[in-house]
Amino acid sequence: MQSLNRSGAIVAIFLLLVSTTAVAQQRTPNTPDSPEVLNAESSGFISTPDGGEAVSDGSFEAGSPNPFWNEASTNFGTPLCTAGGCGTGGGTGPRTGIWWAWFGGINAFEEGSVSQAVTFPADSATLSFWFEAPACFSASDYLEVLVDGNQEFFADGTYGGCGMVGYLEQVVDLSAYADGGVHTIEFHSEIFGGGGGSNFFVDDVSLIGGAPPPLARFLVSKNFDDDNTAEVEVTLSCNTGLPLEQTTTIAEGDPVNFVIGDFEQGTLNCVVTEVVPGGYTASYDDGTVSDVNCSWEALQGGQYFCAITNSLDQVEIEVTKVWIDENPQFAAQNVADATWSCSNVAFGQNNGLLQFFGNPGEDSFFVFPDWDTGTTCSITEVQLNESGVEVDDSDCDGLVVLPGVGASCTIFNTRLFEGIPTLSQYGLGVLALLMLGVGFVAFRRLI
Repeated sequence: MQSLNRSGAIVAIFLLLVSTTAVAQQRTPNTPDSPEVLNAESSGFISTPDGGEAVSDGSFEAGSPNPFWNEASTNFGTPLCTAGGCGTGGGTGPRTGIWWAWFGGINAFEEGSVSQAVTFPADSATLSFWFEAPACFSASDYLEVLVDGNQEFFADGTYGGCGMVGYLEQVVDLSAYADGGVHTIEFHSEIFGGGGGSNFFVDDVSLIGGAPPPLARFLVSKNFDDDNTAEVEVTLSCNTGLPLEQTTTIAEGDPVNFVIGDFEQGTLNCVVTEVVPGGYTASYDDGTVSDVNCSWEALQGGQYFCAITNSLDQVEIEVTKVWIDENPQFAAQNVADATWSCSNVAFGQNNGLLQFFGNPGEDSFFVFPDWDTGTTCSITEVQLNESGVEVDDSDCDGLVVLPGVGASCTIFNTRLFEGIPTLSQYGLGVLALLMLGVGFVAFRRLI
């Protein structure tokens, strides 16, 4: 692919990603008004770091046009970006410094690459780089690493880290090329514009002598189905390797990367668990959905993913209706209705009807409470058709309901009997029929 250099940095764009169905805003082509470009001379960049590093400017801090990397992009001229020139695409932006390589970022076909001819060490060599994929809109979109045209790393729209904000280190054994000669390392990507344009980020590329140690990396992400921002404690436990157990806190949109080393290949078994917050049910996805944990057995060194979802549980509000009769010897109805209404529910139904039969009468309803301020519920008794009844007391107004915490309340009604008992409309109807019958009998006796 022919290298294309731009005369200015990419104009500012902002890519806001709400979900995998969102349409991303696109990067815009270069314009003459773009900000000034940093380059090797103006930044004072040293092209050959100490410590046996074979890659020049692995952090892309020489800017664009870059004196060490060949750059190409169908739509933008280069994948190299700064946050001021490109936005951050819903992700981190640069991992270190101010420059990084952004592949994609447009809802159209985009092919981009950066490449460099590198003198490899002899005997063995390890390539490492940091990779982030804050948006994957199509399974066909991909990023690959080529060495002399041979694919040595590949991630597409099904990559387990898609949609996560945060870089994850990738380690590739390139000892097959470690002959002391010059080989071309290329980061190459194609984005097919399916739904919004995927974003693949690369930063801090390194090539050093030596084979990679057996490291197992576990990227753990968190999702609350009600977007709770609380931190939750997660633990990785393994049967061998170092460290054997690691515990940290994790919040939605802030994944954590566990690393285990010093283990014999094929002997490593690991489990990820969390302290499930009250009012939620946890599910784990390590490629096979589980309600218990993420677990792996007989691992080799490599990369593994665990996605934890906390689903908000419904809470129950129990309502009791109690009748207080002054003259309980008179039979009376113990039937009533009430309505319930809740404000600020997380999702689902926020109102409904309750029915009470008997004394006491009981009914209940369920809501998904808000994690932040709680959900406030009130129960209002439907106007009774029974005369002589008054609401004596109720603690069913302004109930605050929190995740994992139910509630209960009671409505008291008193029936007032003064001399002749008061009757409901049904009782009054029966009394009227009886009185009509008595009158008819009296009428016949007078004939």
